[in-house]
Amino acid sequence: MAERYLDVQRCIERTIGKQWPQKYGIVLARNQWGAIEATERSIDAAPQAVRMTDLRCRRQLSLTGEPRP
Repeated sequence: MAERYLDVQRCIERTIGKQWPQKYGIVLARNQWGAIEATERSIDAAPQAVRMTDLRCRRQLSLTGEPRP
């Protein structure tokens, strides 16, 4: 499961670019699987392009129903 979260981060980096959390002020935290991902609050406050990219990448990897930290 943690590997799928890593794949989400790679997917977002391919679309938005490296260092996207710092660029958009996204807070990262460790989730229940031990992987690092954006918190729900920071994604909700992110620009629309970041939210849509995150949603698309999570959907591609079947993680849309998984809770965020």
